[in-house]
Amino acid sequence: MWNMRYSAGVLKNYLGSLHETININVYPQTRDLGRGVSIEELMEIKTQDIVSNEKGLMTIQGNDGFYYCQPGGAWMYTVQGNFVEGDYCNALIVIERGDDLPYIVEVMLQTEKKNATAHKATFFDYLQN
Repeated sequence: MWNMRYSAGVLKNYLGSLHETININVYPQTRDLGRGVSIEELMEIKTQDIVSNEKGLMTIQGNDGFYYCQPGGAWMYTVQGNFVEGDYCNALIVIERGDDLPYIVEVMLQTEKKNATAHKATFFDYLQN
């Protein structure tokens, strides 16, 4: 329901399997999504319930954002039907275009723990490029 209400576009990139992905979602930054607050405040709001040592501010092509990774934050089914625990990373970048409503580009990584190190490197490389 949330995606239908706010989503402007979704792109999914598979990382060698159907359950390990980088998802990209673009949606308007409405008031309930932090419009009018600083990126630091938005990060605090979005990560208040997240336990992680991996989080911080970032700038992507002149746009402010933040990221956080949550070990054990992803649960997924493999193609074989096995339930596996994985890691989850999320980045939110705020894109402002003049007087128009700002947009958030949200990039999410979901990976199995055994592939987390390599896929996190891919995730951050993906963000920068």
